Amino acid sequence: MKSQKVLKVSEHDEAVALAQYLDILKTQGKIELFSHIPNETFTRNWGTKMKNKQEGVRPGVPDYIVVTKDKIGFIELKRKGGVVSKDQRQWFDSLGGKSTGACIAYGFEPAKRFVEELLRKNI
Repeated sequence: MKSQKVLKVSEHDEAVALAQYLDILKTQGKIELFSHIPNETFTRNWGTKMKNKQEGVRPGVPDYIVVTKDKIGFIELKRKGGVVSKDQRQWFDSLGGKSTGACIAYGFEPAKRFVEELLRKNI
């Protein structure tokens, strides 16, 4: 009997699903704006590292910002089983409770639930 390979959904796939969902909400007028924050800090190029640092790029910044009529939400999207860094934890500890919402979502579905709560103003 052949063993079946279990396919892991990549963080990229989860991110694409989230972006498509947020696009739908924007088209429906349920959110005003959203963006992925391209803050990936890994690079082997020392010139790029120095430039990023000089321009203020800092590790741990959440992946997404979602703006509704009266709330701002931040989402750090991780694939299931992903690890939250010390820098990411520091950002979320600081963002929480400042009339914003912030979550670390392990996949598209938890991110979607967070956005739904944000829209219900329960955050």
